[in-house]
Amino acid sequence: VNFPPFEEGLDAIALQEIRRYRITPFGEIQQRPENIPYNTGKRDFQSKTGREFYIVFQYNFQRPGDNTEFTVMWDYKVGLVRMTHFFKCCGYSKVR
Repeated sequence: VNFPPFEEGLDAIALQEIRRYRITPFGEIQQRPENIPYNTGKRDFQSKTGREFYIVFQYNFQRPGDNTEFTVMWDYKVGLVRMTHFFKCCGYSKVR
């Protein structure tokens, strides 16, 4: 799933939901990739992927009525999405 952040041409309903969930940095997600080093005992990441780190896009959101901030990150190159915060925002532990 290699879709870049989709931030343009949204209708009024989509923009209303973006404001409702206080998504940041909306409009700038694609210009702010993060480089996260691959840090583990398994050193075969580079040999398997040709990379020494993940390049991820990330945005933050808050549920309506809750000031807890959750972070969504995804590796655009391979389509992996970090799901932990989706579970946490619904009140579930990661392993549930």
